[in-house]
Amino acid sequence: MDGSTFEHIGTVPAAGNSLQTIDYAFFDDDPGALTYYRLRMVDHDGTWEHSPMVSIFRRSGVGGHVFPVPAVNVVYVPLPDLPMGGSADLLDGLGRRVRSWELSPATSARSEEFPIGDLPAGSYTMQVLGKDGHVLKLARVVKQ
Repeated sequence: MDGSTFEHIGTVPAAGNSLQTIDYAFFDDDPGALTYYRLRMVDHDGTWEHSPMVSIFRRSGVGGHVFPVPAVNVVYVPLPDLPMGGSADLLDGLGRRVRSWELSPATSARSEEFPIGDLPAGSYTMQVLGKDGHVLKLARVVKQ
């Protein structure tokens, strides 16, 4: 919102106690161009604290849909202009890169085909990055 007023957008259940680091992930289904986030971390005894706030600026074209949904062998992703080229990463539910592609330069928007037939069924995030490393597009991919 504005960096001082926040609204609840979701909950991620705790994975329990551990001596190891536990990674969590959450997908914002309706991000704005400039979005502020903070976590409210609740302990098992009900006490809570907020994380430091972070802001994420998304260039135009960040949101978008992929097709088909669900996908079986390939997914088609509409891409923004990439005059310098870029890359696309497919991330699993924990934010780990499971696939990466280099994208050739293009001065007009286009749709690109990404093979995913050998991946396990599940929900993934497609992240398209410009040559400068900025995120240009985020989209959810559902693999059947």
